[in-house]
Amino acid sequence: MVPYITSLRFRRKAGTSRSSTWQLGGADAWRRYIAWPAQALSYKMKQKILELRARAQKEVGAKFDLRAFRDAVLDSGPLPLDVLEGKIDGWIKERK
Repeated sequence: MVPYITSLRFRRKAGTSRSSTWQLGGADAWRRYIAWPAQALSYKMKQKILELRARAQKEVGAKFDLRAFRDAVLDSGPLPLDVLEGKIDGWIKERK
């Protein structure tokens, strides 16, 4: 019952502030995040991995290999993002 009440409060708050919901990705974005919280999480994870990839490409330069980067990201299985970032930093140092 508590998640339902929380989502009702969120709906009321989002409904009263239409301008802020439009800025966050449309009027239905908050509904999508209520229904599929993992969607927002996976989107943020994707952004972090793309950020790490861009940093690796910039620092490694011509030696950057997308397949090797992909292996470095996926080899250890699921990791917290801060641990993954440290692992990719080590990978970058090895490639320089």
